[in-house]
Amino acid sequence: ATAKKLVRLGIANVHDLREAMEKACAQSATDLLYPKGPIMRFMAPKIRRYMAKFDDLHIGRGAECKLRRIGRAEVEDISEAVSKASEEIGLGFVAHTCGSYRRGANDCGDIDFVLEPPYQDDPRQ
Repeated sequence: ATAKKLVRLGIANVHDLREAMEKACAQSATDLLYPKGPIMRFMAPKIRRYMAKFDDLHIGRGAECKLRRIGRAEVEDISEAVSKASEEIGLGFVAHTCGSYRRGANDCGDIDFVLEPPYQDDPRQ
């Protein structure tokens, strides 16, 4: 439903959406999480969050825009940070890195985690 509304408004790709959001936010990147204007009424918060981080996730613009691949070393650094944060929360969850990293890929398009709850062996939980 959202895609159809966007196409009706002349937004055919991510770059058109970014431009429309920036206009709605008066060119303020910090306002991308809380945009205003007619186009924003039906935009889900997760889409707004994604668009706010678009440049971090992509290299280039237009036709040359490609997903940024994440090297194994960076995945390991991020995994360590996620594990440390999980421990600091103190609820007993254990973070496991999985997906393409677990399968041994040299680089990854994303990082997948499974959070294992502390009560997995207790059938009453």
